[in-house]
Amino acid sequence: MPKDDTFYSLEHKMHRKERVYLQLKMLTQEIEFSKYKVLEKIGFETTFLSEKLNIARNNVSTELNNLMAEGKVIKILGKPVRYLDRIWLEANAQIMIKDPIIKQDTDFRKLIIETSLICNEKKKYFLVIKINHTI
Repeated sequence: MPKDDTFYSLEHKMHRKERVYLQLKMLTQEIEFSKYKVLEKIGFETTFLSEKLNIARNNVSTELNNLMAEGKVIKILGKPVRYLDRIWLEANAQIMIKDPIIKQDTDFRKLIIETSLICNEKKKYFLVIKINHTI
């Protein structure tokens, strides 16, 4: 007898690639992107996603590479390779990513630092203008 639970039905109707992407998106949203956190390894390994989704690791890897080819995911090379949701990063963390393959972990760290510094400077500039404008 099928379950009536809407989430259960929705989850089982989703294709594997959609399930992988949704999980990666949710995990990416939970990361705190700040210049103080850049020393930590950021991103998620195929093994971790595989265990969370109960999908074979090689199938998760295939879907992540397909998502990367579609421009939805970034891949940070290294040992192990890690992945993040590119669309969410660009829309919400204000990080612009030119190439979906980040060659080194340090390149991604630099990107976070530069972006957070730029965002902080824009906020300071905005506050100065707003304060000066109201005086």
